Amino acid sequence: MEEQITFPDLYLRFDVPYIAFKIGGFGISWQVLITLAGIIIALYLAYKSKENYYIKLKDLLEMMVLTFVVGFVGARLFYCIFRYDTYLEDPIKIMQLEYGYLELMGGMVIGIAVLRALCKSFDLTRKDVFDYFTPFFALIQAFASIAAIS
Repeated sequence: MEEQITFPDLYLRFDVPYIAFKIGGFGISWQVLITLAGIIIALYLAYKSKENYYIKLKDLLEMMVLTFVVGFVGARLFYCIFRYDTYLEDPIKIMQLEYGYLELMGGMVIGIAVLRALCKSFDLTRKDVFDYFTPFFALIQAFASIAAIS
């Protein structure tokens, strides 16, 4: 399946495949790549701005990894919950990403809940943590919205 990108005033037309590339039997779509680019940029910017918030690098990396992993699971669960009729028949499909995608808002909600829970274990105030992470959540959401248009 191919998408067509056109610039009519410039008389340009590009045929872009939906799948950017394949790894083994799995196809990686442009939407996934654009969203992943947003996540990587947000993680990099979060790392670069940690000095302004007095967050230790070890704590920052642990929070990022836990939030990302649990957020990924939450995004998949949200997708499956809103399409429960498909997954009630064959629940094993929940773990097979080729039978559906992720719901970014679910990842954000679960990610925020994880960050809130981690505040206590890292002796950080919720205000400081959310002041720190909110712009990066917004950046990821912006990239995912751009990806959804493509």
